[in-house]
Amino acid sequence: MKTVIALTLLLAASTGFAEEAKPSKDSKPNIIIIMPDDSGYGNHPCFGNPVIKTPNIDALLKQSLLLTRYHSSARCSPSRAKLMSGRHEFLGGVTDTRRMRERLSLDTITLPQALKTAGYATGFFGKWHLGNEGPYRPENRGFDECWIYAKGARMAATISHNGKSQRMTGTYPTDLFFKKATEWIDVQRQAKTPFFVYLPPKSPHGPFKEDSSDMPNEDYKKFLGTHPKMTVKNAKIYWEVENIDKRIGEMIKQLEEWGIADETLFIFIGSDNGASGGSEIHNAGMKGHKGQPYQGGTRVPAFFRWPGGGIKGGSESATLTSQMDIMPTLLEITGVPLPDAGLLKSIGITSTPHTLSHFGANTALHELNLQRTRKWMQLYSEFIDLLRSSRDPLDPNGGAIFDNSLVFFGGGLRTGHRNTNIPCLLTGAGFNGLRHGQHRAAPNENTPLANLWTTMLQDSGDPIDRFADADGTTSSVWS
Repeated sequence: MKTVIALTLLLAASTGFAEEAKPSKDSKPNIIIIMPDDSGYGNHPCFGNPVIKTPNIDALLKQSLLLTRYHSSARCSPSRAKLMSGRHEFLGGVTDTRRMRERLSLDTITLPQALKTAGYATGFFGKWHLGNEGPYRPENRGFDECWIYAKGARMAATISHNGKSQRMTGTYPTDLFFKKATEWIDVQRQAKTPFFVYLPPKSPHGPFKEDSSDMPNEDYKKFLGTHPKMTVKNAKIYWEVENIDKRIGEMIKQLEEWGIADETLFIFIGSDNGASGGSEIHNAGMKGHKGQPYQGGTRVPAFFRWPGGGIKGGSESATLTSQMDIMPTLLEITGVPLPDAGLLKSIGITSTPHTLSHFGANTALHELNLQRTRKWMQLYSEFIDLLRSSRDPLDPNGGAIFDNSLVFFGGGLRTGHRNTNIPCLLTGAGFNGLRHGQHRAAPNENTPLANLWTTMLQDSGDPIDRFADADGTTSSVWS
């Protein structure tokens, strides 16, 4: 089955020059993935931000394929689990960002483990957040070289290098990660070894102090007063985004000087999820932010630069894609067999959507065409708004249903049943009650929540079975 992000197919569909973009199967390009933390879509001038300046990312966009409808998860660990495993986070045991629920299950085959079978050297530089305990750490999940942001404030962080931790007071971690990654790349290119670099800096994730003690300098102050909604926090976020931009520019320049830039697949995922700050200044026309079930919570920029692979700069694709698609795409490009055929497979466009969510956050919604997708997304947004405004009858404090619940669609993905259009609601006395096992689940399709969704579908003019399986049937996640 053809991969949904398979770069040449997207190029052919979106730009019409299929003959130019045909990298040979089993090619071994160097691969670099850079993914900032909590930056979001709107913190880039190439998407309309009126304040920040990122000339290197702007230039990278002009040299890349842009996926305009690429979705992650709404929070950190789930998004990273998707990227490292090529499947939904729940399938890897990741259901939270803490309480050991951020640990990626040990039976999950990771992207670096798979690439190593093709002779790749693998390096990790940044924030892991998929388990801090021994067997869950990146050095035990397929990475040969590891520089990890372990804990602590920016200018007093504890950094782990291949299992050995050291507090590095006075060192700005993002700059350290780019420096160490570049040095490691140099070793691999001299050895003529194909390499995979995963570099997810912790910036521009908070928290931030009101003074300058958590920053390497006071340059962030240049942003103060530039916008009515500019705060110290937003000024620091903007400075960190600009700093990442500088480091990306330096890295690409070095690749060019070494003569390996064209044969390197350079992937920039603009954020692991929606922005945690700055969206009130500019959010690229989207609603919501990190942790919310709207496009502003899950839609992030995704650039693919690979001149040697036939990618033409300035091209775009509106194909609906997901963080889950990266791993099967890279394995297809490099000729590595897909592991665990029952759980990880190259995703094609079918009549069945992937609509599982993390805390209500939609991931990839594979729809038959763009028009129907927009219609469904609008309906989904209205449905979530209604849950936010409706009181939970089980909450003595009068909280909203949404605030006390995990809402997800297509729950059959975890139980082995097929996807349906029936939403599942898990609720308790808020998330704390849910985490302690005080929960209930909708027992069948006749619950008020399911009936509400069905009514909204009918009123919208959509048939109830529009999310039927390929054979035209529907099946219940409760059966």
